[in-house]
Amino acid sequence: MSYHGKLQTLKNGTADAEIQLWAYLQLEKEPAELTDEEIMDIWNSLFKDFSIDIGMFARAILRKASEK
Repeated sequence: MSYHGKLQTLKNGTADAEIQLWAYLQLEKEPAELTDEEIMDIWNSLFKDFSIDIGMFARAILRKASEK
């Protein structure tokens, strides 16, 4: 199953144990380990129905990270 397909099953609530484990392992990755394609796949699957500016979102993440 493709990366996007796995994300979709998670969103639909139909993911089996194998997909849930895969998702957990993805969350454990260091951000630097995600490829640009993986980041865009996640972005598109989560926010495709919303008009969110990715630049503003990225700046918000950087601000939050600098607070720690």
